Amino acid sequence: MSTTRTVPSPVENPTISEDIALFFENAGLLTRIEGNKRWVAQALILSTPAPRPQLAAGASSHISPLRHGVSALEIPATLNSLETFSFIGFDNETAAALWDEYKNNYISFINIATYHVVGAHVPGMEIPGRESSEVHYRRRMEILGINNELCEAILDPAFIDFRETQSCTYWLLESITTKYEALKAMNGTLAAAMTRFERQRAKLTSIRETTTSARSTRLP
Repeated sequence: MSTTRTVPSPVENPTISEDIALFFENAGLLTRIEGNKRWVAQALILSTPAPRPQLAAGASSHISPLRHGVSALEIPATLNSLETFSFIGFDNETAAALWDEYKNNYISFINIATYHVVGAHVPGMEIPGRESSEVHYRRRMEILGINNELCEAILDPAFIDFRETQSCTYWLLESITTKYEALKAMNGTLAAAMTRFERQRAKLTSIRETTTSARSTRLP
């Protein structure tokens, strides 16, 4: 029997904890929450270029809201939320439907998404050959309600040989779960970045103090 669950607020289920968020907000590398979303500097979370199609999705083409035009990624403020269904790869209509399903069933958030991908039977969608690959993939993703961002990332011509080693369903599942796990790990990723920042700041402070002391010693 379906039971409506209590949906946590951003304070109860934040993607980024309050202390870490405040640190990077003050540094100009993270925006405040607006509409249950916020922007984070990509340099904090992406150390190397993405080598696989599912990781290529997510980069924003918007004008950066961060200081000095730093490249930024828009992320959900709440981990399990309507916005997260959109973030991991679904269009607005499908994200809303999945969110309603999540609120009314005690099924894990990511399982709602993966069940949708594997449970929707689309006749005639066998693993396509090279010539029909894009047509078949695009049709399947359209039926499943995959957003344009993820669709175009998976269909990037640069990945055609790599893509055709697996089925469309495989790449969708890997893309969706990878993005969700990255979001879950976001707080830990930023915590590590904050530690590096603080160590570097302490080192610079020590250098300045040593330099100032040396200059003072040389003065007559």
